[in-house]
Amino acid sequence: MLNVDFELPQIPRSKMEIICEVLSIVGLILALVMIFSQYAVLPDVIPSHFGPNGVPDDWSSKSDIFFFAGVMVLIYIIVTISRFFPKMININVTITKKNAVPVLSIIFAGLSLTKLICIWMFFYIAYGMIETAKGNANGIGILIWVFVAALLVTVLGIHITSKKVT
Repeated sequence: MLNVDFELPQIPRSKMEIICEVLSIVGLILALVMIFSQYAVLPDVIPSHFGPNGVPDDWSSKSDIFFFAGVMVLIYIIVTISRFFPKMININVTITKKNAVPVLSIIFAGLSLTKLICIWMFFYIAYGMIETAKGNANGIGILIWVFVAALLVTVLGIHITSKKVT
């Protein structure tokens, strides 16, 4: 939690944040439409976990895909709401009146990018779950590691960049 003794400034959304927001909501809607439209044709048991090689290593009831959809929605909501409550964000950076705008701008842009990556990663996993369950694929493959790497680079980038402006 941010420990500041002054009112944090309002930071307008950057163009990048707006683009990330639009692409995130598109990914979320497409994933939910895919999940709900494919549910009826899924077998009773679907893959629920994939190993490091992208091959399913655990299976569960097809209704568990709704839990997966719920997690997607929850991530979207939490990350979206966090922008409105910046004092709740836990970062290892000292925020002063002088650096508040650049640091918060970096954090908000990073959160938007993180949300975008997470939503599309979940879309990719849901697609893989559905296609594997229907017998059209043998898992999600190793492309999932591109999403993991993108998340790591984004989080590390937020940390390094916000440290540089303090």
